[in-house]
Amino acid sequence: MSLDFADCDRARLARDAAYDGRFYTGVHTTGIYCRPVCPVRPARSANVSFFPSAAAAEAAGFRACLRCRPGPRQRKIDSGGTLHAYQRLIRAAVLIRLLRASQLFPRFHTAWTLSSRCLRVRETAGRRKASAIEPR
Repeated sequence: MSLDFADCDRARLARDAAYDGRFYTGVHTTGIYCRPVCPVRPARSANVSFFPSAAAAEAAGFRACLRCRPGPRQRKIDSGGTLHAYQRLIRAAVLIRLLRASQLFPRFHTAWTLSSRCLRVRETAGRRKASAIEPR
């Protein structure tokens, strides 16, 4: 696909979802590249360049926008992170249900509360100790 500046600029200013993934916008004043549907305030047309892929924008020296996450790596991390979070919640729910069924839940809950409280106290003490030692 050839990138016509006028078409890409029109799609960028309109935040046209039909063009999402077809091109990426690099802003020269900030050094950031975005998707055409990015929710940030659009840059002036004189300050932008258009690239056919995120890799091309990165090769030109631009970094990914933190709002629209245009790079392919960020999308994989976000979707995988959500999936793993759901899996952890399901495993925790199953574990609690099994413990309640086996009458071990009160003991487990007490031990869990004490151990998590102990960890918090250790972390707080470590932070206080680290902040107390400051170079002069």
